[in-house]
Amino acid sequence: MGSKVKGQTERELKSRLKKIEEDRDDLRWQLKRFQEQEEEERQELQRQYLILDEMRECVSSNDRRILEVIEETQGLMNSIRINKREMADSLIEIERRKNIEWDMEEEDIREQQRILSEEETEDFKAG
Repeated sequence: MGSKVKGQTERELKSRLKKIEEDRDDLRWQLKRFQEQEEEERQELQRQYLILDEMRECVSSNDRRILEVIEETQGLMNSIRINKREMADSLIEIERRKNIEWDMEEEDIREQQRILSEEETEDFKAG
């Protein structure tokens, strides 16, 4: 059992459970918001990429410098897309780890609550 919960009152334990649930909800909300923003940015990058493709079609093959700029820009946009995907994957991993941590803490709290309940029952029977 975790030392974080040992010796706490029932009220303190319930408060900790409530805090864990609030933290979970907050993290879910933040991730949802991030994913929505990520999707909007992904769509915008895709639109810009298509615009550059259209520009490429309009530029003659003699305008090598313009074609190079278009290719470099598309390359940068691909790098941005990859970096954003990696960041999203990292956030998903953080969420997974935090949920494991919270699950373990909840388990410790519930075990401490069970012990407190048993002690109260024993005290009631003895009293």
